[in-house]
Amino acid sequence: MGAIAAAVLAGCPGVPDLRPGHRGTASTRTTAYAADEFRDIYRMNAALEVNPARSLADLYERSELIVLGSVIDAEAGPSYPVRLDDGTTDANGTTILTVGVDEVLAGAAANQVKVWISSTSRSANDASAALMPADQLVWYLRPSEEPGIMYATARDGIIGSTAEGKLTTVLGGLGDELFPASITTVEELADSVAAFKKKSAG
Repeated sequence: MGAIAAAVLAGCPGVPDLRPGHRGTASTRTTAYAADEFRDIYRMNAALEVNPARSLADLYERSELIVLGSVIDAEAGPSYPVRLDDGTTDANGTTILTVGVDEVLAGAAANQVKVWISSTSRSANDASAALMPADQLVWYLRPSEEPGIMYATARDGIIGSTAEGKLTTVLGGLGDELFPASITTVEELADSVAAFKKKSAG
């Protein structure tokens, strides 16, 4: 399966000093996150995506690893410079999420995977496992330049469900346009990966 680059993600090639060894500012968060609140930290950091996903099949083809799992930890990643409209510069934060893998849907076996994404603030989560929401997500992933750390394949590459049970993309983007009427739950989405694998193998 191939992989792509998306402008919404942290770690874009050519950005200086964007490496996990360059730590960002840690959060002093002490209360647990609700799932919607946690997702909004990343969804609000919307940016123009160079090559958005066109379908679930497209996400599958462009991913190296697809897993079902939940966030069990987070650490503040490095910040990187952003030029503002008035000509000044600021810094956007990044977060490295640790995902506990419940099931590998496609790709190599893994118990955990680290996923590096942009956050809305330089004061990123950096929160303990006890503060992380427990909801399961489907993660479509591709390698970053750093060994052992992945990117979401595209902005729509992390998918969960709302409190009402409706599928939603954690980072925003196309959202509803990706989901056919036959796929309405995270479990059905996970099952669809097996169908894509079978079709690709045939």
